[in-house]
Amino acid sequence: MDKNLPLFIHSIPGRCRLRVDKIGSDRKFTDRLKQLVESWEMTIAVRINQAARSLIVTYKEDAIAIEAAQNYLNTCIQSAANLTTTNVSDSGIDSEDLIPLVNQWRDLTLPVLSLSLALLAVPLELPVVLVGGAIAAAAMPWFNRATDSLLKDRQPNIDLLDSLWMGLHTVQGNFVAPALKTCLVESRRSWRKTNAQNWENQVILAAEVSDNLPRLIAHQIQTAPVHDTQLGAAQAHFLREAIVPTILMGGAIFAATGNLSAAIAPFQLDFGSGIPISISTTLLSALVLAVQQGAYIRSGGVLEKLAQVDTIVLDTGLRDNTICTSTREAIAVLQNQGISVYLLHNPDIYPETIAMRAKWLGIPISHIISVNHIKTLQSSGKRVATIGEYSKSISANADISVLMTQPNWTIEEIVKTPADVVLLDRDWWGLVNAIEIAKKAYERVYQNTAIVFFPNLIVTCGGVFFGLNPIVNVIVNNGSALVAEFINNQHPLFEGKSVTTTCVRFRVGDRHYTYASAIESL
Repeated sequence: MDKNLPLFIHSIPGRCRLRVDKIGSDRKFTDRLKQLVESWEMTIAVRINQAARSLIVTYKEDAIAIEAAQNYLNTCIQSAANLTTTNVSDSGIDSEDLIPLVNQWRDLTLPVLSLSLALLAVPLELPVVLVGGAIAAAAMPWFNRATDSLLKDRQPNIDLLDSLWMGLHTVQGNFVAPALKTCLVESRRSWRKTNAQNWENQVILAAEVSDNLPRLIAHQIQTAPVHDTQLGAAQAHFLREAIVPTILMGGAIFAATGNLSAAIAPFQLDFGSGIPISISTTLLSALVLAVQQGAYIRSGGVLEKLAQVDTIVLDTGLRDNTICTSTREAIAVLQNQGISVYLLHNPDIYPETIAMRAKWLGIPISHIISVNHIKTLQSSGKRVATIGEYSKSISANADISVLMTQPNWTIEEIVKTPADVVLLDRDWWGLVNAIEIAKKAYERVYQNTAIVFFPNLIVTCGGVFFGLNPIVNVIVNNGSALVAEFINNQHPLFEGKSVTTTCVRFRVGDRHYTYASAIESL
């Protein structure tokens, strides 16, 4: 039997018991399946029996028929089986530092235990070995990741600094700070996973019963690369290169002062998790929002380039929506934002016709250019996007290629197209929205970077020069990351527009045309 196919052992109104072989062999699949079923509004209780490889679901029997319940559970099973991990581009830089590590709430058991023992160590005179052992057990994920990086990758990672910081404080008898760190970090990771999975579950399940946009959003959530940005790669590179100098700096401080707490204070400079995670969560939210606003953006790297676009080249082969009033209005908005719009010369179209198009669209006659001129624009420092029905020769010369969807395109055709951006409604407002979303997303990224960077820098300097209690460092460190990741990112990036596309009518000789039909006829 296919491990993904369920066998309904028995079903009665309000209760189903089914067997899925994959439950016994794939923990990730099992956890995902349980979460999907629990997110169903009809669910009363869910129980997994791994030994029997079975799922038992109790649901509201008066609200749904047995057949509908079985169909829904089948959908949950297929969604759990089809789950894919987020791709990370091969940028030549190790992107391990950019991947937000997430754990389950049950992973808080050891951190909570270690913090409890640390708080009770003095009043109850607990053995140092007991408290230190509990902290070491709670911090084991950091130690393991640091060791794996040194042994397998032959290079240190940010976990090495965290491990040294927690280990040296524990050796000194400062138990509360490292124990508190494990609790707060694991709480953030578990909260992140819970929020992300609740969001994913709603979209993915909606996608299973729909052929429209929810499916494309589900595809973005499951597969869109958000770690392929130059900013993220540069930060990861900086963090990795700063690890050894930070350790050496700590050694120099200890040699000069003899104060171990001051020497290891720089090890807590936690730019390695808060900043990269805030980048990835912000960019994924922006990619999903862009789909809702009419533009499919392929990755975080494309979003980054889109935020920098200052020049757009329009392919003269475009028709229909691209030459309606909304197009002219959208072009005017882009021009008011400082984005230059050019019209591509086409030798197959009369120059007079191209000039008429440019004039009507509000594009200066001097901005009618050839394909070769795109390279000239780029060499002058311009970031160029081309928009058209997709011409490989044109898009190959641009920084970003924007494609108008063809009528009745499927989602599979949209995601397989080589274009960087696909306008889903064949409407330029999708591009206007996408550019604005990209810019807002990167404003949010820089805000979050500042929220994490400056408080961490201040308390670290306080630890080095003024003996600031490391507990304050831990609270500020995790508090700033919490604000950046969860609170600041809750604010909406962008409020979309409601645009009505209308075509104008005008007279040529003794005949009347809509603009679109006129271009076809001339």
